[in-house]
Amino acid sequence: MKNDLEFQGLLGSLAKANLKPKIKQGLEHLARELAAINDHFQKELYRVKTDDRYSAMGRDLLTQELGSSVLEKVAPYEGAYRNLIEEQEKRLFQKNGGTKSSTEILLAHMRHQELRMMHGMANMDPLEMEAHFDDDGFLEALITSPKPLLPKKRLGELVRKKAENENPAIADELDHLGFADSTIKSLVNTIRADVRASGWKESDAPIEKAA
Repeated sequence: MKNDLEFQGLLGSLAKANLKPKIKQGLEHLARELAAINDHFQKELYRVKTDDRYSAMGRDLLTQELGSSVLEKVAPYEGAYRNLIEEQEKRLFQKNGGTKSSTEILLAHMRHQELRMMHGMANMDPLEMEAHFDDDGFLEALITSPKPLLPKKRLGELVRKKAENENPAIADELDHLGFADSTIKSLVNTIRADVRASGWKESDAPIEKAA
């Protein structure tokens, strides 16, 4: 992407998106930040490529430094909605709202551990797990496991199915957060593709620095 047309088009479409106000506001803010990073990258890259003062090796070196800096800046954006989505998913299994005490958190942790042991999850393969996800407490034990037991995408699909059946409000929230998450990831991937197209190399093939 040699200009910001894609970003501008996306920002324009977000203005018409049917999202909850807070989610919409946050998404637009993050998208603008990424647009600014992309705009700066394109301008700096153009400057490096067109400045006659640099040798070919100098341009390669500056491109490498610029690309690495941009990739480092955009990396945190990819997980911007991870915690919010996980919080909403876990709300499906919370019987009482409000802030939990340390004792309640510990008891919940012990309960989830007991559920995983009761179902024998440690010895199940993914197909067996999917066959049991309708069992009482099974999906709760899956989603609260500190170790991923199913691919994240598939687990998210199962949680959304449960939410649609049992708590439409949470399902709606997850849909909006999922849209925001995929939008930001798409923009991050667009910037990454531009960095790679600029001549930036992966770290396993570094450019030799001139003395």
